[in-house]
Amino acid sequence: MANESVPVAIQAVAGQDVFLRLNWHHTLGLPPIPMLGAIPAEKAKREMRFLNYIDAKKIHSPLVEKKAPRPEVPMELRRRETP
Repeated sequence: MANESVPVAIQAVAGQDVFLRLNWHHTLGLPPIPMLGAIPAEKAKREMRFLNYIDAKKIHSPLVEKKAPRPEVPMELRRRETP
């Protein structure tokens, strides 16, 4: 297990949100190593709209929520107004 992960310390304060991202550390010739790291709240909120949730029928763990925890935002194409 020693070379299969990257240790990281994450500061969690009671009553405050902490946003984590799973990244991958790539080294030439070696398999990628998963890295968990904290990211700023604003960056997390911008990126969370790109998350996809799997069909509830494919969930095998009771720890995984059956539906998205936030309201779904419909994607729409916008055009610039020409003066």
